[in-house]
Amino acid sequence: MAWWKPEASPVIIEGKKEDEEEMCEKVRVYWTPNCPRCLMTRKFLRERGVEFEDVNLALNRGKWEELRRRTGRRTVPVIEIGDELIFGFDEARLKEKLGLK
Repeated sequence: MAWWKPEASPVIIEGKKEDEEEMCEKVRVYWTPNCPRCLMTRKFLRERGVEFEDVNLALNRGKWEELRRRTGRRTVPVIEIGDELIFGFDEARLKEKLGLK
């Protein structure tokens, strides 16, 4: 059974442009509204047309606790790309992992 249940959390899929190639790995961003680095991360991905699952932890305490158990951390943003986690807004690492220039 998957650890993520779409019906149990407020999640928004952010936009991929139609003319871009399909990404092989799913991207998920865990964030909170009062976090400037979270907003920068989401903006960075949107501006580059990266499709991502947007998980607002302020609206879903269960996801927050689940993420804390998985990572041992209470920091945001956390960007999940495939099976890799990136903590904080790390533009160079995001570009490398996503194959962006």
